Formats: sequence, C-alpha cells, structure tokens
Amino acid sequence: MYKLGPTGYPFEILCAEMFKSNGYKTKVSVIKKGKFVGHEVDVVAKRPDGDIYCECKFHNRKYYKNDVKIPLYVYARYLAKLSAQKYVISVVYL
Repeated sequence: MYKLGPTGYPFEILCAEMFKSNGYKTKVSVIKKGKFVGHEVDVVAKRPDGDIYCECKFHNRKYYKNDVKIPLYVYARYLAKLSAQKYVISVVYL
C-alpha cells in the first residue's frame, strides 16, 4: 500500500476502482458547490440505490494518523453541500 507513492491521488484511483467493482460509476477529484465555496470530493460513486461521497486519507508512513479535526472538517463540508441542494441520498466518508 505504501508503494502507491508520496501523494494520495493513486489511492483515490484505487478507491474509485473498488467502488466500480461494486457497480458504481465513479469520478475522482470532483468539485462540488457548497453554499459559499466549492469543495473537493476525492471520490464520487453513484448507482441507482444511492450516492457516496468519499474523502480518502493516504499516509505513506506508518506513524501518520488522522485526528478529530479531519472528520469535523469533512462533516462541515457535508453540511455546506446539503445547504446548497435539496437532498443527498447518502453520504459515506472512508
């Protein structure tokens, strides 16, 4: 997994391919309009039973980890997106 490289983009491609193998149509690095600003979503996966907005976190060293700020930031972007449109079927962040 660490050999994917120093950036997270190859990991986002891998995540998109995993969603594709489960019947989703996917896009990587999508800018979604929020109420005030645009937000980048790493992977958007769509199929008739629901949409998934995926925030991918890749670290190329074992000792890196995400703290509580990451899910709070992601949730704030989700709320901004909700306020910019009528509804979202489902949202999942990995």
